[in-house]
Amino acid sequence: MKGHTRGIEDLVMDEEGRLVSSSSDLSIRLWNTERGIEVASLRGHLTSVYGLEAVEGGIWSGKNN
Repeated sequence: MKGHTRGIEDLVMDEEGRLVSSSSDLSIRLWNTERGIEVASLRGHLTSVYGLEAVEGGIWSGKNN
């Protein structure tokens, strides 16, 4: 699976069984692992996204200070 342009910092599975990855390319990507395709690319962080946490109803994202 290709998508991120820099290193992957964290991986989690969401409630729907999709793989979610965060990267130092400032993006979060959702993947359909059965089909091996990217479902969505999410942007909005101004720095690398070092951490993800699957929570009820969604994903929390952030960075380390």
